[in-house]
Amino acid sequence: MSEYGHHGPSKTRDMVSLVFSFFLALTLVIEAALLVVHVGVFTEGSMVSVLDDQYYGLVLDYVNDKAYYYTIPTGIAPAVTEDVFEIEDVHYDVDQYVLATLRGTEYEADTTAAEERLLQHVDDFFTQGGVELSADTDEIAKTYVGEIMDIYRGVAKMPGLNALSNVRTRYMKYSLIGSVAVALLALVLGTTIVRLHHYPHRALRYIAYAAGGAGLMCFIVPFALYQSKWYLGLNLSPQYFYHFGTLLVARVLHLCMLAGLGYGVLMVVLALISSVMRQGAKARHRSHG
Repeated sequence: MSEYGHHGPSKTRDMVSLVFSFFLALTLVIEAALLVVHVGVFTEGSMVSVLDDQYYGLVLDYVNDKAYYYTIPTGIAPAVTEDVFEIEDVHYDVDQYVLATLRGTEYEADTTAAEERLLQHVDDFFTQGGVELSADTDEIAKTYVGEIMDIYRGVAKMPGLNALSNVRTRYMKYSLIGSVAVALLALVLGTTIVRLHHYPHRALRYIAYAAGGAGLMCFIVPFALYQSKWYLGLNLSPQYFYHFGTLLVARVLHLCMLAGLGYGVLMVVLALISSVMRQGAKARHRSHG
């Protein structure tokens, strides 16, 4: 007979507990995945927080390149496009386009200052070339400037934003329901494990196993994927969108690893609590022996 009398271990009960512990671990992994996608991808601030200074710089470079190559066949010197757009404006407009799309609203970049700079550059080009400014040159300049501003707005609005917004809308519609359903399933599995054991510390041991298993699954696979740098091979273009894609994947992998570490800490806490409770149960058994 065990040290706890007739409530000793049972191989059948332990096997059933391990099975429930395994399924509990899976539900914890699913819950973490739902949370990571919500926090790391679909909250309003998460997308913006992924973007870094390099991203805005790449957007500015791409705008300048597009404006340069657009200008060449017009007969206007491509140099007029230099120093028209500023990185601070790019930073603000990109962020606002992202936030507006995720909110289902519209945003139109205010390019007034850039238009004035570019108009001045074009007028200077005409003047230096001996062309007298007139209503015709003014119309040519305004048409050209408008087309360059359209290029800027098109680049500042990240590719695929509308599609991402549609996915986000559907995800947000069902993610809360899914998270609650998975949490309830985890509660049922945990409660079942507890009911299988007379002593709570034994039940906590299997719940700790589940937390540890979930931690391993949440950490090992994302860590391996992150270390392999496979996402650097994503076929995305242009360069600034590729940069965003790799940053986003890295962010999600980091959050998964953090979830894994969190479950690891939970496992240690539960194991310590179980050990303390076990010592208490042994002490009470000896006192009644």
